[in-house]
Amino acid sequence: MEIVKKNIINLEKYGHSPGKKKKIDIEKYIYTIKASNSIGVNHEKELPEEYLKEVKDFLKNEHKSLLQESFGDEKKKAALRKVVSQYLIEKPNLPGFSLDELTKLLVDAVAGLDILEAFAENPNVTDIVCNDYDEIWITDLKEGKYLSDIKFKDRKAYETLCYKFAYASGQTWSYSKPECDAFFPNMRINLMGFDISQEGISLAIRKFTKGLRISRESILETQQANEIMIDLLKAIVRTRSRILISGSTGAGKTELLKYLVGYIFKLDRVLMVQDSPEVFLKFIYPDRDIKTWITREKEGVENVIDLDRLNRSALRQFIKWLIIGESRGGEAWSMVKSAKTGHPVMTSLHSFGAIDSIERVVDMCSEKVNMSLESLYRSVANNFDFGIHLEQTLDGTRRITEIVEYTGYKNGEVQYNKLFSFDIEAETEYEDEKGRTRFKVDGCHKQTGYLSDFRIKEMKKARVFTKQLEDLQKDREKEDLPKGGAAVAVS
Repeated sequence: MEIVKKNIINLEKYGHSPGKKKKIDIEKYIYTIKASNSIGVNHEKELPEEYLKEVKDFLKNEHKSLLQESFGDEKKKAALRKVVSQYLIEKPNLPGFSLDELTKLLVDAVAGLDILEAFAENPNVTDIVCNDYDEIWITDLKEGKYLSDIKFKDRKAYETLCYKFAYASGQTWSYSKPECDAFFPNMRINLMGFDISQEGISLAIRKFTKGLRISRESILETQQANEIMIDLLKAIVRTRSRILISGSTGAGKTELLKYLVGYIFKLDRVLMVQDSPEVFLKFIYPDRDIKTWITREKEGVENVIDLDRLNRSALRQFIKWLIIGESRGGEAWSMVKSAKTGHPVMTSLHSFGAIDSIERVVDMCSEKVNMSLESLYRSVANNFDFGIHLEQTLDGTRRITEIVEYTGYKNGEVQYNKLFSFDIEAETEYEDEKGRTRFKVDGCHKQTGYLSDFRIKEMKKARVFTKQLEDLQKDREKEDLPKGGAAVAVS
């Protein structure tokens, strides 16, 4: 009599050993039982489009948050694999694939980053820019900016990743809508394609970090600031000042903002308002009274909750500090009004310098309110106390290049005391051992002025005017330092 062994399964493959009590991976077991009754072997290991689409739709509809969180996060991706594995054992078997193999292929197809995976998992990488499938630029905190020698297999693989981002975000990306801005829990991406982006799709990825990358030690080590500047920053925050943090993209504004929050008194209630979840203050400071609000801008006009609306509601939350992730437009006027009430405010913005930040805020406010320029300048200059400007120098280091105290508005000019600057003495270009272009920047921070008597009085009152800060107290014998300045605002 012939014995048919078709459905005999080796249970040792699923965690069972004779004589031992062990759990069996029931999902693999069930899947293999089903597979043993299937005909055909898939030697190409390519997923049918309709099968992939079914799984993508399931994840998008039932597990959208987990899907989005899985980009660049291996722990979340492992959770997603578990969800997909459970889904597969309840569906007809796909011949030629083991459960592990099929699960991995599907998760990689919907949430994998292809060759960019290693960069996404590297904590030192902050930005990934692809000009095409074979031109990938990396910005690394330790290595600086460089052209990677890693390339996508072909243009199709690169385009697949781009479409993956658009699909997971729930956006349309097509010839009629060639741009795509998408926010995921771990990264922000921008796409520009089709006939608009010549010689390949433009993909820019900014990675988010929940932790804090900088500390007093790292700030000193990298020459982001010197000791007296750090003491001054602490005193600025402890006196509940209203602060503008400026710089270009990648200058380190957000990281400095997160660091400065650490100086806020522990019992002060902090409200963080932002248009995308990029600053994870509660994660960094879990024992603080910190709350975050996020705008809602994709739910139809009638349901939009913008930064302006959130700023106006903030003061009803019994807050001590209002922190705005980034000011970009007319919502800045509600921020200025909050500052007018005496509430300490901190925000980041793009500008050419700490002094220019006042003009930048005025420009943004003018989009919202119909006031004379002089009135706007007076409102802004009289209600912000300090400006901190950062730049990323050629060697890739993010440095504070200016600290300015705003002292008011008079005779059509913004009044200020420029306290510190970073002076570059030399910039040297060279090639490293990998043949990459590098720069060495020689320079130092210099004190350029003094604090106002009013500010010193406030710092002494708060008991944060340390002995080291005494150098910022005006000494009539030190005539080598300028006494202050004014920026022309209205002609």
